[in-house]
Amino acid sequence: MDKNEKSKNIIIVILIIMIIGLAGLLCYQTFAINNESEKNKTIENSEETRKEEATTEEKKESIVYSVDDPKISNLIDKLASGLYCNEIEEYVNNKKVDAKNIKNVRAFIIAEGDYYDSGAKTVSLEEMNKTIQKYLGKNYIFNPDSINYENMCSGLKYDSKSKIYVQKGIGGCGGVCSPERTRYKIVKAIDENNILKLDIKVIFAGDKGFYSDYSKTNKIGEFGDNIDYLYEKGSIYQFTFELINGYYAFVSSEKI
Repeated sequence: MDKNEKSKNIIIVILIIMIIGLAGLLCYQTFAINNESEKNKTIENSEETRKEEATTEEKKESIVYSVDDPKISNLIDKLASGLYCNEIEEYVNNKKVDAKNIKNVRAFIIAEGDYYDSGAKTVSLEEMNKTIQKYLGKNYIFNPDSINYENMCSGLKYDSKSKIYVQKGIGGCGGVCSPERTRYKIVKAIDENNILKLDIKVIFAGDKGFYSDYSKTNKIGEFGDNIDYLYEKGSIYQFTFELINGYYAFVSSEKI
C-alpha cells in the first residue's frame, strides 16, 4: 500500500471517528434536553398539585353553617340574655359595637348563666374571668367591683375580700318576654379561617309597633303582624366571632 493510500485510510478513519463522536454528542444533547424537559414537567406538575392542594385546603377552611344549628343560633341568644327582653339593642344600634364596649354588668350576666347549669356553689373571680373571656375574648377587662349586685336578679353574690362568688339561690326576675320586643333572626352564617360572620335581620319594637331602624322612625308593621314578613323589611346587622379554644368569642357587631 503506497503512502497516498495510507493517508486516505487514515483520513477515512478520522472522519468515521468524528462522525461517531458527533452522533454521540447529538444523542447526549437530545437525552439531556428531554431529561430537562421531563424534569421541568415534574416541577410544574408538583407546583400545580401544590396549588390544587392549597386551594382544597382553603375550601376546607370555609364553612357554611345552617342558621338553625344550635352551635350558631345560641351565640346571639347568649349575648342578649339578661334581665329584660330588648337587650339585643345593645349590639344593634347606630354605631359599631366592639367586645370592649360591652358593659361589665352585661359581661357578668352572660357568664352567670353557665353556673346555673353547673350547680357550682362557689365561683372564683379567676373562673368568672375565664368564662367572660370565653364569650367576649381574651382581651376583655372585667372589674367585679363595678357592679351593684344587690340591684340585680342574680343568683350569685360577690365577696370582694375573698374574690369569690357564692350562690345565694336561683336568680332571675321571673316573667315572660312579650312579643312586643325587638326581634331578630339569623339569615347567614359563614366561618372563614376561624372567623365567623353571622348576618341577622332585625325589627325594632317601639311604642306603636315594629320599625325597620334603631331610631324607630320607619314603621313597618303592628305587633300582631306576621313576623317573618316583617323581617324582610328589617335592618341587616353582621356579628363577628373568633374561634378561640373551641368557642366562638364575640368580636363586634355593626349594621351592613
